[in-house]
Amino acid sequence: MREAVQGYRGNWDAHSFPGNWDAHSFPNGRDLIRQVAGNCVRPNYELAWKLCASQFTMNEAIREGKLVELTYKVTDRKSGRVLTRVEFPLSYVHGHNEILAPFVHRALEGKSAGDVIEVPIDGNEIFGCRDESLVFTDHIENVPEEYRQLGMSILMENERGQTRSFLVTRIDEETLTVDGNNPLCGREVVFALEVLTVRDATDEETRAGQALVAGADVSSSLLLV
Repeated sequence: MREAVQGYRGNWDAHSFPGNWDAHSFPNGRDLIRQVAGNCVRPNYELAWKLCASQFTMNEAIREGKLVELTYKVTDRKSGRVLTRVEFPLSYVHGHNEILAPFVHRALEGKSAGDVIEVPIDGNEIFGCRDESLVFTDHIENVPEEYRQLGMSILMENERGQTRSFLVTRIDEETLTVDGNNPLCGREVVFALEVLTVRDATDEETRAGQALVAGADVSSSLLLV
C-alpha cells in the first residue's frame, strides 16, 4: 500500500488527522419601551424590555467583527440526499476567522439571525474533476485495525513530502478502499445555512476567532479552498 497512488503512502504509525442591554445603546430605546409597556393593560416594563431587546438583536446584520452562530446541511442536488448535517451551532467571527469557503461567507454578508440561505456548489468547479487514480484498494490485513472504519480520514505522504487526506469509502471481509478525492468532487450540491445568532464579538472572541465555548467540527470538504 506504501507504493500505491502516485507515490502516496499510508502514515500508519502516526495519528495525523487531519448582551449587555442598556436603553441608551439604542436610538429612542426608552421611548420604545415606554410605548410597548404603556399598551399593556398593566404596564409590564420587564416584558417590554425583553421584546425590545429581541427586536434589536434580530436586526443585527452579519458584517466585519460580528460573531455568528449557525447550523448547516449539504444536500446532493440530484438525489436530494443529505450528505452532511451540523446541528450543533458552529461559531466564527466574520472577517477574522472565516472557516468556510469564501463564497459562502460572501453569501452570509448582511444576513441576520433567523435567515436561512441556500448556496449552490458545483464540486467540479471548486475541487476539480474526480481523479480515479486517487482511489485504490488494499488487502485489509495490510491496514492497521484502527483505520478499518468507514469514513476514517487517513493522512498519506508521497515521495516529495506532499500530504493528502484519504477517506475510507468501502470495507469488505478481504479488502479496504480509500479515496483521495474531495467528498464533493463531481457533485452538485446545495449548502443550506440557518443563522442563529449575530452580535458584536468580544475582544477575546475576536482573538480566538469564535465563541469561547466548545463547538462543532466542520466538515473538511467545506473549509477554505
